[in-house]
Amino acid sequence: MPELVRYQDSTVIAVKGPITRKILAHGPSLMTVEVSFSEAFVDVPHSHFHDQICVILEGMFELNLNGEMIRMTPGDSIFLPGNVPHCANSLTPGKLLDIFNPRRDDFLK
Repeated sequence: MPELVRYQDSTVIAVKGPITRKILAHGPSLMTVEVSFSEAFVDVPHSHFHDQICVILEGMFELNLNGEMIRMTPGDSIFLPGNVPHCANSLTPGKLLDIFNPRRDDFLK
């Protein structure tokens, strides 16, 4: 059944350092998440079994994809297969949209 998520009603969740997230629309097989960086931040790579698409909305980022550094700016997007080590390092304040398949149930706890 369709479920509307109003942006203004989405809770801002502290992740770590200057990073916050908002859980947007999701169902068992798909999830959208807005991730905000209030300042530049270098993260450590992680991996998960979920496939992921990352779209840069604002700011400049350097994606660490299994040790390869890829510069990304607004409008750029990338597909990340599950279990590939990665992280997004913000070079400026910014926002990105992450889309996961299946849903990140760990984000809902």
